[in-house]
Amino acid sequence: MEMPEGKLYAWVATESALSRKLRRVLLDEFGLEEDFVKAAGYWKLDSTE
Repeated sequence: MEMPEGKLYAWVATESALSRKLRRVLLDEFGLEEDFVKAAGYWKLDSTE
């Protein structure tokens, strides 16, 4: 996947573990700035709540 030039903002809303993994990929592999990445886990897989 190629990212466009310039500053990017990413907003992720998904299952909790996946949200953490996607955040790390965006920061570590794609070099997004931490202040421009929002990742929220809205539920846990296999959770009864």
